[in-house]
Amino acid sequence: MNREFLLHQLIIQEQESFEEAGIDWLADCIQLVEKNQIRFASMPGIGLSRLMHLGHWDLSEKKEFIDETHLGADQVIHLGMHLLMSHHLPGPHVQQRLWGECVASSMDLASLGKLLSAQVDTPFVHETLESLEFHYQIYGNADDVAPLLTACCDDPFRVTRDTATYLYRLGMTLLNRQRPDRDAVAHTYYPLAHHFNLGNWVLFLRNTQPAPFHDLPDSFVSLVFEVDQTDHGERLQDLFVSAL
Repeated sequence: MNREFLLHQLIIQEQESFEEAGIDWLADCIQLVEKNQIRFASMPGIGLSRLMHLGHWDLSEKKEFIDETHLGADQVIHLGMHLLMSHHLPGPHVQQRLWGECVASSMDLASLGKLLSAQVDTPFVHETLESLEFHYQIYGNADDVAPLLTACCDDPFRVTRDTATYLYRLGMTLLNRQRPDRDAVAHTYYPLAHHFNLGNWVLFLRNTQPAPFHDLPDSFVSLVFEVDQTDHGERLQDLFVSAL
């Protein structure tokens, strides 16, 4: 029988490192996860929780899978961003769910940029860099990794916004069973679609509602990332304040 925990019963790995790097949104995500009383189901062995997530992606169920009692700071942020998007963009629509996943996943790049800028060495940094290098070597150009990392350090929220928007557009194309154009596949962010398992989201979401899936208005993007705003972190903080 699987054991279940609440967040306060678990140790968040790398929490101090994330805080040292100035990743302020981690604390907000922790509060949001605790407020929603998310349960964490402990899976035996390393890696089983990832398989469970890929095969059992149910955004309506307030339960997450973890390996043993291991929970990373990046996982808390991912979950917190899902909850934040669900709060501000309620509803069961596929488009909203897809956008929420795109934002939650892309926040990894903001965290990575902060950690690299602060020169804080963590397993999350090593694992993310290894995955980026692998996917860019196979699906893109390995030389694009260094400029991406520089951009993550210089303007982490802009990269997060642009990545989330790109993944959303590509995901909508795939949801509607259309073929992505050459520009989409040649895009610098295309390998990130594989890094973040975009295909898995599409397969899951396609079975929740009948096609066609209509696009979301640009206001969904500007809700989180104001195009003309230089401090997207301040905008994000405002969203957390209203959700907590």
